[in-house]
Amino acid sequence: GDHRDLHSFPTRRSSDLGLATYRELIRNLSVKSKPEGGALAMVLDRWISSVQTATAKTSGVNVDDPMFAQLVEQRIMAIVHQMHELVHGFDFARLLTLYYRAFTEGDDELKGKVLKWFRGEYATKTEARQELGVSVIISDDDWYDYLKLLAFFFRQAGYQGLLVFIDELVNVRSEEHTSELQSLRHLV
Repeated sequence: GDHRDLHSFPTRRSSDLGLATYRELIRNLSVKSKPEGGALAMVLDRWISSVQTATAKTSGVNVDDPMFAQLVEQRIMAIVHQMHELVHGFDFARLLTLYYRAFTEGDDELKGKVLKWFRGEYATKTEARQELGVSVIISDDDWYDYLKLLAFFFRQAGYQGLLVFIDELVNVRSEEHTSELQSLRHLV
């Protein structure tokens, strides 16, 4: 059949397929070792561990050396810098860096807040600014851009990509979304 990647999706905004769909996709995110969903934290943790392992192999610096954390952060910055060119990439990269710092400091509260942001659960920019110091949230207008960033990130994290399955598309009845519906059907 006709296969399309995320870049060929014809629109970036849809009230029917918006933020609620994004939240559901993230909530059901699964990987082979966590098929029941809710795998976002595991994917982020695995990514950080792989960067730490690669840093240890290439730098020769002992993991206990204070310089090691600095080298890992530099490597993470180099990886996330590639995202800056993508739409909302700078914000996404900033949140990944915050997650890394929370990971290394054992700050589960901050990790939880960053995960909340990635899941699109901040209702207002004010709330995100107060809790994370960022003035952007995932919304109905840009959820699709963040889905593409997640796909890019998955490649960086060592996965082959992000495969999106959306079932029950027949429930989308609006005439104006017919082309979106067709594109999503081809995506699967």
